Amino acid sequence: GDFITVPELVKQVDVLMLLRVQLERFNADHRQAFSKETYHAKYGITDDLAKTMKPGAIFMHPAPVNRDVELASDLVDGPQSRIFTQMQNGVFMRMAMLETVINARHFGEE
Repeated sequence: GDFITVPELVKQVDVLMLLRVQLERFNADHRQAFSKETYHAKYGITDDLAKTMKPGAIFMHPAPVNRDVELASDLVDGPQSRIFTQMQNGVFMRMAMLETVINARHFGEE
């Protein structure tokens, strides 16, 4: 099928949502063969790639971030990043949901 390369995609989006490489899900052979440097160079968002983003475009990531794997470390803390806001909002949402469940008298009742 058709696809867009990462460098092409980065130029087009307003929000770039990244996900963590979950090394713990790799089998031993894949884990041993995995190179953070190679992954970052091929698929990660580097400083140079970030410079090609639209003005006002932002990064999001649910965390934890593998710095210099999915995203260059300085970009995690940079002005385009909404990662820490996203993490904080996620905590607030989970707190609200837990409070709702804990304070419910009985599931299905109002």
